[in-house]
Amino acid sequence: VLSYGVLHHIENVEPVIRRLQNAVAVGGVLHLMLYTETFVPRLDERSDGKREGPYTRGYTLEEAQALLGAGWSIWRTEVWNQNKYRAISASRVGER
Repeated sequence: VLSYGVLHHIENVEPVIRRLQNAVAVGGVLHLMLYTETFVPRLDERSDGKREGPYTRGYTLEEAQALLGAGWSIWRTEVWNQNKYRAISASRVGER
């Protein structure tokens, strides 16, 4: 399953990640691309304090592992474009 540049724009991401995970069989792979913790587009910084643009957040590798939860093993991660984006490949382990 591939999620490329979507999850970091979803405020309540847990139900969405669970739906993606349910589509992956034991031994299957979930590929994610998330903003890193050091890069969050400044879409909501306005002098009047109002939000502008979509919800955004960045994830550390540890936060991504916590989001995946038990039963998932991250076996590949790569950061690119001046530390803005993180690609993660994780496999479902154990029984489903």
